[in-house]
Amino acid sequence: MHSFFARASIALALLATCVLAGCSNEEVEILRGVQLSTNGVAVCAKGGTKEIAVTAYPEDEAWQVVVDNEEEWFDISTHPNTITVTVKRNDNTEPRRASFSVVSPEGHFEPYALTITQEAAGVTTLTTNAPELFEVDSEA
Repeated sequence: MHSFFARASIALALLATCVLAGCSNEEVEILRGVQLSTNGVAVCAKGGTKEIAVTAYPEDEAWQVVVDNEEEWFDISTHPNTITVTVKRNDNTEPRRASFSVVSPEGHFEPYALTITQEAAGVTTLTTNAPELFEVDSEA
């Protein structure tokens, strides 16, 4: 019986050592990323400025903005917890669209794609109540 308790004690000691050694060598995975207050920016034809709140996880997680195609009709600036999108007036009769991404410089999270859309300028139509014009022969 003494031999049984000795073997059981050794087995428990080995098991405890393996469990404790395994726990101390495990790396804790830190979830990294950003949360954005919106997934896109919509602006009227007059233009305007919109802000997007950025919450990083953990707080010191680095992020940056990458614009897909630089356009003259909008500007993007970044601040510690905000992205500011400024869109110029659209005088064209066609709507405009562009995109940008929020990315991790270290590759810690997948890029977040956002779209900027701007309405087209309205077409101005002139309506009058004037009677129809007739051509008059001045020689008559």
